[in-house]
Amino acid sequence: MCGISGHFFSEDQNDFSDCVQAMLRQIAYRGPDHLGMMTCPDGSMGNVRLAIQGLDPTGNQPVWNEDKTVCVVFNGEIYNYPELRQALLQKGHKFQSHTDTEVLVHLYEDHGTDFVKLLNGMFAFAVYDSRRRILVLARDRTGQKPLFLRSESGSVCFCSELAPLITQFGTSGIDPAAVNEFLSLGYVLEPRTVCRDFRTLVPGTVEVFSADGDHSVSTWWQLPLDLPQISTCEDWLDLAEPIFRRALRRHILADVPVTLFLSGGVDSSLIMLLASQETDIRETYCGSFTDAADHDEYQYAATLSTACGLSCRRVELSQQFLAESVPSLLKSMSQPLGDYSALAVSPLAAAVSRDYRVVLGGDGGDELFGGYPTYRLPHLQYKFRWLRAWMLRLGHRLLTGVLDKGSYMNLAFQLQQVSQAWGLDTAAAHFQIKNFFPQAAQNILQPHLRLVGQTAATRFAEILDRQTGSDVSLALANLDIQTFMQSGTIPKVERMTMLHSLEARLPFLDNEVLQLSQQTPWTLRSQNGQLKSPLRMLQQRIWQRSDLPKMPKLNPRKQGFSPPLKRLLDGPLAHWRKELLSRPSTVFSGDTEAVINSLRQQGFDTHRLEWHTCVLKSWLSAFLPGS
Repeated sequence: MCGISGHFFSEDQNDFSDCVQAMLRQIAYRGPDHLGMMTCPDGSMGNVRLAIQGLDPTGNQPVWNEDKTVCVVFNGEIYNYPELRQALLQKGHKFQSHTDTEVLVHLYEDHGTDFVKLLNGMFAFAVYDSRRRILVLARDRTGQKPLFLRSESGSVCFCSELAPLITQFGTSGIDPAAVNEFLSLGYVLEPRTVCRDFRTLVPGTVEVFSADGDHSVSTWWQLPLDLPQISTCEDWLDLAEPIFRRALRRHILADVPVTLFLSGGVDSSLIMLLASQETDIRETYCGSFTDAADHDEYQYAATLSTACGLSCRRVELSQQFLAESVPSLLKSMSQPLGDYSALAVSPLAAAVSRDYRVVLGGDGGDELFGGYPTYRLPHLQYKFRWLRAWMLRLGHRLLTGVLDKGSYMNLAFQLQQVSQAWGLDTAAAHFQIKNFFPQAAQNILQPHLRLVGQTAATRFAEILDRQTGSDVSLALANLDIQTFMQSGTIPKVERMTMLHSLEARLPFLDNEVLQLSQQTPWTLRSQNGQLKSPLRMLQQRIWQRSDLPKMPKLNPRKQGFSPPLKRLLDGPLAHWRKELLSRPSTVFSGDTEAVINSLRQQGFDTHRLEWHTCVLKSWLSAFLPGS
């Protein structure tokens, strides 16, 4: 796990090595063990290293092939590198280290850019071929490792984070569509970024830049939508258990100790159960919202850990502690992150990093195996097609003020979101149920930004249209993989852990598990009113075949690792909220606070919009002064 940056093929022949080094120093927390660079007539690139495999200096980057004609800088982990390394040795390649990085240069020599298809891992890397004078940039299947870039007039600059690129090369301004997407969803849909000059490398693609100005893009992986479907639960379980065990063994490959994040839900507890049998992991970590019982899952996590013979270390996250950590957290955001669980993930990662460099997480299980209740919406709309949106809006108004609006996912809030989506086509409904920037709030933006419209809704429809023939709920889960997971969840986990020099690994995104998910029809994913049924059955099967005591109950509610945002904004963050909402901005209108307060008075739950607005204003102030 590392950070990378580079600049190549400058039209004015300037030496940008100082800029590349400055970018690396700005992200040094991603790799505190070593900073390495290469410079040649075509440009410079470098790496900051967090040593996980092959801990001695021979594993430092950049890494070259035997004749010093191919060089690589790499961020991530290649989980199948032992097999790849052995095959390369048999072909006569020489290795100087025991790192996964070195397999990349030799694979490139043998297979060219097609070698990415052989990799099982999370990665973003740059390969410079001095013989052909080309730069190759590549990214993993699901975008687990970030890569931001700008390419123009034949030159290209890149970095693992956006902020260093802005610092070194400047920007012509914000992307209006990105602002709208962020306020609506809490993230910007890749490859767009909040700055119009920069983009991300699309997951599952390779881009090749040459000294003569040529540029090509090729897609080497997409979600496989035409795989044969598994027909019975028993067949699925027989296939799934060895797949998950292999994935877990791959993901604990490290020369440093490994631990795991644990909640009270099925995904992380399945990872923990397998880890207790397949690895020497003996303790877990759980973030505990000590003064918000309806958000806290520590007791579930601790009971599960104890039953598996593991200890569970509690990281206490009081509302006051979370509120006090907000300013420093926002300053660390290379790009705005609207997922407020980052508030909790960051201090949890900080606690883990005191003793570990690698942590396993259960992210991805909901998208891959149908864990979100929103996937039921199309079926509910058909079943209750007599119901009208105005009825839901009326229900929302009647319940507002009656129920505790600070409680997690209360019924009034759910009715508010569903009423926005009811009666719309599938793509529009899925967007609206996730949309926290309603039409009534649009005038918090300056007029030229309001005109952009809902680009995210259009993108949702385009992705959904490509999945003809799929069950509608399965198609929605695949849509979330390519939007919410790729642009929201993964970046949050990656940034918040790397901020503390901690590598997060997600076994659910292993190549084999990804493929298994696409062979799992909705009829298996949802049974007897229960979501993620096959994962629950797999956990029960493994538990029953072990010599463990009776399996404890999981948290019956779907809640995620979410702090009590509404209470924070109305309590210890109230002054901070008011100050940011009223702060002048060229992006927002002067009456931002008044508009949001008016919506509040009408009974609309605006806590997510308030958070997104405050995060964006804070980020603009820090990285784009004058915005």
